[in-house]
Amino acid sequence: MRFLNVKNVFSQAAVAITGFVDIPLTFGGSGLALYIETTNGAAGNFTFSIGALTPTGGEVTLITSAAVVTDTTTRLEVLPGVLAQVNISANDVLPGKARFRYTRAAGNFDFNVWAAMFE
Repeated sequence: MRFLNVKNVFSQAAVAITGFVDIPLTFGGSGLALYIETTNGAAGNFTFSIGALTPTGGEVTLITSAAVVTDTTTRLEVLPGVLAQVNISANDVLPGKARFRYTRAAGNFDFNVWAAMFE
């Protein structure tokens, strides 16, 4: 397994809200890894998730991180056949469009999100 493409999909400073960013998965591949780098946390407490968007506009959550409360890098992975691990990886197929969701419980963070597709 190797990475096909790595790209920055979202950067935001002093995030103090809950929100989402849709990620079109048009660059091929069988799996997706998101790397979420949090910095400059001010009593931050966030969770991050990857969801699949349905053709009718609904959303199905594929994986959710543990609460992030310090400056760190969090990796979330969706890949068929991978060992499913809570807060780390989901054994699932990729949708045509994924949604990266960030949910704020307290404080704020700066964060960058990088997406990597697996062959």
